[in-house]
Amino acid sequence: MFSRSIRFSSLTRKSRVFSLPFVALLSGAVFVPCALAQETASDAAATPVATSPSTTRTGPTPIVVNIDGRVSSPDPAPLLLKGAVYVPLRGVLENLGAKVEYSPAEKRIEITQNGQKYLLRPGIEGATRGTEMVSLAPAKIVAGRAFVPLRSLAELFGYRVAWLASQRTVAIYTDASQKPIYVDHRAELRAAGPFGVEIDFVDKTPEQIGVLLDKARQSGVGVIKTRFDWATLQPTRASEFQWTPYDTVVREARVRGLRLVGILGDSTQWASTAISTDPDSWRHSPPKEKELPAWSNYVKRVVGRYKVDVQSWQVWENPSALNFRSVAKNYRKLARAAVEAAREADANVILHAAEPGGVELDFIRDLTANGLTPSLDGVQVYPVSQWQPGVRNSAVNFVLPYATLRDKLQVSDGRTRDYWIGGVSVPAIESQGGAASDDQGLLSTFSPAAQADYLVQTFALGLAGGGEKVFWSALQDASESGSSARNATTMGTGLLRADGTQRPAFTAMQQVSAQLGGKPYAGNLALDRSAVALLFDDKKSGTLVVWSPDGEATLTLNASGTETQLPGAINVATRPDSLVTDATGNVVAPPQGVLKLGNRPIFISNVALKTAAAAGARLSDKDFRLSETGTSYAGREEITATFGQSGDEDGLFWRRFAQFGGAAREFAPYQGRTAIITEAQRDIFDLKSSRPFIYFDVADDFLYFAGGVPVTISVTVRRTEKQISSVGNSASSFRIEYDSPSGYKTTPIQVVESGTGWITYSFEVPDATFANAEGYDLLVNTGGSKSNLMFGAVSVKRSATSGKKAVS
Repeated sequence: MFSRSIRFSSLTRKSRVFSLPFVALLSGAVFVPCALAQETASDAAATPVATSPSTTRTGPTPIVVNIDGRVSSPDPAPLLLKGAVYVPLRGVLENLGAKVEYSPAEKRIEITQNGQKYLLRPGIEGATRGTEMVSLAPAKIVAGRAFVPLRSLAELFGYRVAWLASQRTVAIYTDASQKPIYVDHRAELRAAGPFGVEIDFVDKTPEQIGVLLDKARQSGVGVIKTRFDWATLQPTRASEFQWTPYDTVVREARVRGLRLVGILGDSTQWASTAISTDPDSWRHSPPKEKELPAWSNYVKRVVGRYKVDVQSWQVWENPSALNFRSVAKNYRKLARAAVEAAREADANVILHAAEPGGVELDFIRDLTANGLTPSLDGVQVYPVSQWQPGVRNSAVNFVLPYATLRDKLQVSDGRTRDYWIGGVSVPAIESQGGAASDDQGLLSTFSPAAQADYLVQTFALGLAGGGEKVFWSALQDASESGSSARNATTMGTGLLRADGTQRPAFTAMQQVSAQLGGKPYAGNLALDRSAVALLFDDKKSGTLVVWSPDGEATLTLNASGTETQLPGAINVATRPDSLVTDATGNVVAPPQGVLKLGNRPIFISNVALKTAAAAGARLSDKDFRLSETGTSYAGREEITATFGQSGDEDGLFWRRFAQFGGAAREFAPYQGRTAIITEAQRDIFDLKSSRPFIYFDVADDFLYFAGGVPVTISVTVRRTEKQISSVGNSASSFRIEYDSPSGYKTTPIQVVESGTGWITYSFEVPDATFANAEGYDLLVNTGGSKSNLMFGAVSVKRSATSGKKAVS
């Protein structure tokens, strides 16, 4: 069975005490002694540290030097002498690209900058530039260290210099087009548009960084999400931070007009709770409790250094069981420490948490219940919780939890929070050997074309549902992403393959950006399981995105003004210049006629005003939800499922999980019923030799995100032949796993009686929530059973009843 998402436990928030550097006043200047400065200096010191009652320091906060938005923290700290800021000879000037040489014996300072050499002598005004004398305040020796006048030198080098008195910051701009240090993060994010893509820059050369950013720009996105990897920045405890790779990313993104969203994490090996040498293990495990101060220091320094060019931050990539090898309590600890450190580095920081996937409502509710969400600016959610070979989540599956999140889980403090869609992901599987399909149909189910379709569907739904930002999970496959597990196929979620060639999803991203990027959601013509038709309109032109989740719907396109209506069809008023294109921009139909819809989305651009008016009339709906077609289960007391090729799914659905790993798939008749058979493990060394699971989805209008209510789950199973077992008089047993507010829970193991005929066991569940946390609501689990079992029916009843077993 696939790995679980992390679950919840309580956390008592502990107060934290930060030590402040000892500051002495030397001739009216702020001076940090070398030994203390080395211990406490931080690249994130741009925001002044507030003086607390317990702090003995009485002087002003240290002076900060900010070069093109990146903080330089020289050791010792800068001095303010008679209104001029002096900096130690090394550090700041070298960050400006200067080469510095100092000869104390000769009292000679030589600086080389942009091919020019400058000669300075401490205590003497002026400097020699080549053979020319230039005006310059004198350098000074303080406590045996050489200090130089920062403004005079920076302006001599041709840079702009500003003194921000309220922040005690010297701002140096090496580029005349450089934006101010203190930016409006929200304005920058709005200007970038709604769509983004994640890029992993770890181990990339400067040339490769530029190529990836160029590709992202070509895809049409305006925002890049990337991990500022702790292990890359601080590979050992004693190492200096390795800023160069991320300085390059920030600089190259700025040049291309791309905005950045930063991910804080993963662990660095020396701080990780995992003792394994496997990078996959230690990277995805949280830092040890004793290393939380080191984590805070990492967050503070990164946020402080890049607070101009990185417009928002996120704590960890989604903390699923795959990406975060721990529990929710430890995630909350990391997030709390990150909040405190990030806000100390940038008072205006935008900071988000993340959830494990599938818009896991109970996880987000837990963040709020434990006081974390109120301290954040929002949560980044992930449409896909997990996927298994042969199983692809429908794009519409995340609409209900996302709408519920926005409706029910708002923090009641008057603030509006972001619920960005953090990483849309579905793999593409491509044949290496020319095979057309495999035994599960993976090459068609997860084809590159299907990946492109999924991108269009989820981005359109996310934007229509109110998502301010929607991100694709990967620009490019990692070079090691290939898999030969099944029929020489390769798997990847990137818009680009590992070799840099484009998948259809890359073109789909271009289409989404061009067609929808500047157009707000303006209403819909249909929004249910039979058809989705979403209008995006900027008052100049409107684009309709249309598809049929169930694969059966009809459009009538009317460009002539005389309507053609078909019973049950969706009528779209078009214009002669309307274009009907697929996810990759290919024209698939003329703007006039009848069009059969499938699950492949199409764009209809330049729709007529009549279509815009009809769609806009539905914009006033209370929320953005898919209505269910067919049978309603809202008033039902009980829902049931039987099995077989003609089995009945009466509010309890199991067929959609037929391809899940370990799902039972065999059927057999017995005493007037058709039973589904769970298969015991045939080979003790091969877990895949068993099929012990029957997955179920409870109808959403029967019970969804209920917060924990009592239900009775009844299971009808065939009795077994008498066998000897350590768990009872039969070697055959099962249990129920179900979705509760505190994660998936399990009932006690139920041993199946020996004998003949059917027997029904009932389980009183006090706290069902059924929020599709991992794509399903409950399952029958026969793992560990020594023989196959046959199941005839399963039911869920709203109110608990007394008694555990009923014999039929």
